[in-house]
Amino acid sequence: MLWLFACFLIACTRQTSSPQPVVPLTPSPSPTTPSLPAHLQHRLTYAHYATINRPNDTLPIFGDALQPMVRELYADPHTIAALRTEGRIPDGAQFVMETYLAKADTDGKPVRDAQGRLVKANLVVVESNTKHLRTNDTGKNWQPGFLDPQTGQPVPVNLSECTGCHRAAEDGSVYTLAALERWLATGQVQVLVCDKPNRLPCNASPAR
Repeated sequence: MLWLFACFLIACTRQTSSPQPVVPLTPSPSPTTPSLPAHLQHRLTYAHYATINRPNDTLPIFGDALQPMVRELYADPHTIAALRTEGRIPDGAQFVMETYLAKADTDGKPVRDAQGRLVKANLVVVESNTKHLRTNDTGKNWQPGFLDPQTGQPVPVNLSECTGCHRAAEDGSVYTLAALERWLATGQVQVLVCDKPNRLPCNASPAR
């Protein structure tokens, strides 16, 4: 009799127990690649090696007006690999520079962060520079270009000023080569300050 009662309890327990939820064994969604227009795709694969604060900068598209600006510099993977293995900037090297106006307060003065660095506002131009095989001794082996950050279309600029200025650099027309080498050694974006006006080149110093 006890045996029958025990079997009855077991059967009732099985009938009244709530079913356990089934957890589907589906993989977690993979992270998606940010959607960027073609002229900003460098942000996904190029090395962001330097940020330069220029308190008295100019751009050809703005005439001679001095304005505080921030530049973000990138180098393509081919260039990074060649510098690591051969110690040189290869033919076909590509550099990209994003130029931002600095944020201003209500009095028109540039806003700075806790470290005294300029705070970025609007992206105003995307500059590219590609190295081609040198065919003569004029130094015109770099092809610069300016792109509208909104449309990606070329901006009409007198590029002879760009090539003429960069020909004066002693390190292959790349004024930020030292910063790039420091990035290669440390893996840290180099934050620099250049106080010279009118896009004059300078050996930018680390931000204070």
